[in-house]
Amino acid sequence: LTAPTVVSVSGTAMVTATVTPAECDGAVTFQTVACIQMQGASGPAQCAQGPGIKPAQVFYQPYRPGATYTSTGRGCAVLPGGRSVHFRTVTRA
Repeated sequence: LTAPTVVSVSGTAMVTATVTPAECDGAVTFQTVACIQMQGASGPAQCAQGPGIKPAQVFYQPYRPGATYTSTGRGCAVLPGGRSVHFRTVTRA
């Protein structure tokens, strides 16, 4: 999980974060989710789901200079033998 970072997308400032699955004991990732929340915001976090084993990248807008943003990530994988497990949710500010 990356920390929230400000980027310019077609000239618009946004905050982004990415969850990238890593290799772990032969597990196969089938879902990743990245979310960003602005501290003090009344609405829900903005989230994006990664397709299959691909990273999930979320773009949060509007960007407010000086605000604090928190990124969270989660996902699911299948272990050898078919048992499904969930990633632990990780938070970065």
